Amino acid sequence: AMSKDDDDDETAPLGFLDRLLDEERHSNLHLGDVRFWKHLEHINTSLIYRTKSLEYRTMKLMFCEVMLYVSFLAVFTAFLVLQRSGSLYESRRHQLDYWAGCTRVGDGKTCTIDQVTSPESLMEWMAYDFAPKAFTEQELYPPIGSAV
Repeated sequence: AMSKDDDDDETAPLGFLDRLLDEERHSNLHLGDVRFWKHLEHINTSLIYRTKSLEYRTMKLMFCEVMLYVSFLAVFTAFLVLQRSGSLYESRRHQLDYWAGCTRVGDGKTCTIDQVTSPESLMEWMAYDFAPKAFTEQELYPPIGSAV
């Protein structure tokens, strides 16, 4: 709450409201002014209770903006959550298994990349396992559209 001294202070961030004429106060000239957002603590709380006052209408507009932002955030978050499908993760797992040289054995899997423990074994894995998968011997690759 503001004290009486703060109401008369011309240097207050919202001091321009005290200089407005009645016609200007009831117009939409200063409705939604950014100074209300910047200096929320300087709003004269006694004027908020009058539904025709600029302070009340600005607070109502600020409330509507917050509700719109929260609903937008909720809809956007729901959209992102719904876009995550199992096929995306399954595709990623298949790619990791392919490049790591994994084979399924019973209930488990073995990967050739797991046997890389030193710089020498890394170079061996890259030369004999990774590079042949990345650079095949084909002269011409079939178009992607004909893939089944």
